[in-house]
Amino acid sequence: MHLNVSQLMREPSGSTRHHSLDDTVVSSEGVDEIKIVADVKLMRTLRGVWISVKAGSDVRCTCARCLVEYLQPIRITIEEEALLSEDVAAGLIDFDEADEPPLIDENRELDLSDILHQYASIATPMQPICREDCKGLCELCGINLNEMKCECNTELRDPRWDVLREVVSVSES
Repeated sequence: MHLNVSQLMREPSGSTRHHSLDDTVVSSEGVDEIKIVADVKLMRTLRGVWISVKAGSDVRCTCARCLVEYLQPIRITIEEEALLSEDVAAGLIDFDEADEPPLIDENRELDLSDILHQYASIATPMQPICREDCKGLCELCGINLNEMKCECNTELRDPRWDVLREVVSVSES
């Protein structure tokens, strides 16, 4: 998702541009593809361009309980400043090395692909669950408990209490 900001860079601070994006974002490693629908507002700053993005996507996830693949809706909000790569390389702009900003290349293009992919990764749950009432898998036979009921005895028993269980069962008889 490349946006040409050359005209915006010639305008005074506070000038804005609005873009609507509906595209597929590929990570820099080229592994994951994510379909993104976004509203992008770009505003000229003294140092570069302020990026405001409100986006949504459906990310393919695997349920942590039942291991079924499903689409997880996510919402992304981005508020960051993109700087000119030549100003950063020349040392004209100082920033914290740990927080590297998005860069506008020498052709005055802003590539939003990596930043959108990073924010989508952050917005994706670490332990995704396909639905609130997901029953998961049987710990003994591995059957999906959302689809059918298993006949396994899953009652947890501590063998140290077996003697007491025998005494209780004899007294009940």
